[in-house]
Amino acid sequence: MNDGQILSPEEIEQIFDAARTGGDLPEGKPDPAKARRARRVRDVDFSRPSKFSSEAQRRFERAHQAFCRAASTQLGAELRSALELEVIDLDQLSWSAAVARVPQPSLYGLVEVEPVGTTIMLGIEMSLVLRMVDRMLGGNGESNGERTELTEIETAIARRIFRTLITPLSIVWEDLLGLSLRLRDTEAKLANVNLAPPSEPTLTMTIEASYEGSSATLSMTIPYRAIESAIDRLSSSVYGDGVVDPAVRQRVEIAVSAAEIDLRVEAAAVSLLLDDVLAMKVGDIIKLDTDAAAGVTVFAGSVPVHRARPGRSGAKRAVEILGAAGRQA
Repeated sequence: MNDGQILSPEEIEQIFDAARTGGDLPEGKPDPAKARRARRVRDVDFSRPSKFSSEAQRRFERAHQAFCRAASTQLGAELRSALELEVIDLDQLSWSAAVARVPQPSLYGLVEVEPVGTTIMLGIEMSLVLRMVDRMLGGNGESNGERTELTEIETAIARRIFRTLITPLSIVWEDLLGLSLRLRDTEAKLANVNLAPPSEPTLTMTIEASYEGSSATLSMTIPYRAIESAIDRLSSSVYGDGVVDPAVRQRVEIAVSAAEIDLRVEAAAVSLLLDDVLAMKVGDIIKLDTDAAAGVTVFAGSVPVHRARPGRSGAKRAVEILGAAGRQA
């Protein structure tokens, strides 16, 4: 090594390497090809994109829990049977990985996002579609879950089911992203659904539907490009400030007001042992722990809403509302 020679970074690194390993120090200017470090290789999992932040995913999930409650009420009223929806999983994957997660067979709704003109996919397991279609046709909700194709009539009814789901979903999206949704078409074969490149970052949501003792899933698959123009609205500075848009409130009230609900009147209730119930005979008197002058209670579903006085209207039984439940008239 010549005096006054200026060493390059590669030469300095080689000297330190030799000192650490106990080898000979280099003489003269080293060969750059030999002195260059080997490049480090970093593994990248392209199936786990990071376009959607954790905060955005949490806000998205909370908003769709509200959708599940509204959709359960509306769809249950059309089916004349209890149905419960619940978000059970939310993840971001590549488009190809997200589509591979969708249960087979399913029926797919191609949902247009307005006004941007993009498309997302809403899938419902075929077994659940067939049961709901059978129920809406007047059946008991039982059908052959092995079928993978629908008749023209069944397809038309299935589209009605999708529209029933998309109505409250659109309300949530307008509040969350400023976007609305509209059913464009349905598709029975997943191979015919090409909404994004295989590597497109995609948000996938799985919703469990519990219906008449069984369960199935709904899958919402959202390519990043479908909501890219509105993704900033999921940030804390834009969404979640607690201010409710009056127009959004009105749309929610209109959608919920169209749902049917059972109204019943209860005089009183008492708990008895099974043996006492089985031992009852004609003429027995059951004492209720309620004042006879207190009237009856009007229930909306399982929720007490009013106190009332029993009577009649013409030849039919009726009640007169006295006040809110829990308050004396």
